[in-house]
Amino acid sequence: MDLAGASAIITGGGSGIGRASALAFAAAGATVLVADIVEADGNETAQLIEKDGGTAAFTRVDVTEPDDLARMLDEAERTFGGVDVLHNNAGIVCGEPLWPDTDPATLMRQVTINLASVVVGARLAVPYLRRRGGGAIVNTASMASVLPLTDEPAYSATKAGVLMFTRTCAGMEVRTESA
Repeated sequence: MDLAGASAIITGGGSGIGRASALAFAAAGATVLVADIVEADGNETAQLIEKDGGTAAFTRVDVTEPDDLARMLDEAERTFGGVDVLHNNAGIVCGEPLWPDTDPATLMRQVTINLASVVVGARLAVPYLRRRGGGAIVNTASMASVLPLTDEPAYSATKAGVLMFTRTCAGMEVRTESA
């Protein structure tokens, strides 16, 4: 996909792979909505893009909240005229204490951020992409989706879920009009 003139959203865009993706998308000519729960990091990514001559904005998003995901898509459409690319990148590891001593609430948060937000984000993005005549949804998985992390089995499970969800969607034909 040619990113010149495209509008892209990147969740977890404040650091790591998300920041690298935001900078790469902008360098390829996309306008970028950096979405992150950490305001300082997200704003810094947007500033780095603008410093390099690109166009970016930041929005604070908690990807575990469907209303936040919907607001993020609305904001991209309002700010940049539409949505051409959604990069579902936000993700976390549980860290210490390792499995099986991981706190159940931390595990639930990990599953919600790493997998549920990808599924819900993709679903919510479809009408926006349809309005533009198509686009792309990019989902960040991990080598842990195929090579298990024994000290982070839930992380491996979530990333395997992202991989299978992405493969399944890639094999589907999405109608351009709502049924």
